[in-house]
Amino acid sequence: MLWPLWLATFGNPMRADPLTVALDGPWFDVLGHLLVVIGACIALLSQRYMGTSWRIGAAEGEQGAIVDSGPFAISRNPVFVGQALLFIGLFIVLPSFVQVVLTLALLVAIRLQVAIEERVLAASLGGPYLAYKARVRRWLGVGGSAAGETA
Repeated sequence: MLWPLWLATFGNPMRADPLTVALDGPWFDVLGHLLVVIGACIALLSQRYMGTSWRIGAAEGEQGAIVDSGPFAISRNPVFVGQALLFIGLFIVLPSFVQVVLTLALLVAIRLQVAIEERVLAASLGGPYLAYKARVRRWLGVGGSAAGETA
């Protein structure tokens, strides 16, 4: 409600943002919206695919069965992959310094959350999880722990 008053008084602060200027154009809009839709679909489908194993966060003793089929056959963290794509798409659609900070913060938070969850899953589920971890990469692809992935 106050936004129109702000615009009338001070102008649009986003127009002065160099990121807004750099990523202006119809192709960026198309790419950004496509990433938002694809990311949301991947995240929601993956969450739904987990069924009763879906949890917010990870605590020892509270995991369901290992889900290793569907999207989880190509990524150990497809929900997070979808969320990352969604936020990258939002940055492309609404490029600004604020949005890049939010996007980078989300990517760092995802990385930290995955590290916590992997430690808990390895401790709680042991061998079956470690075998799954050896088969499927953390982010995308088959073939287990890629170079640069830490346990």
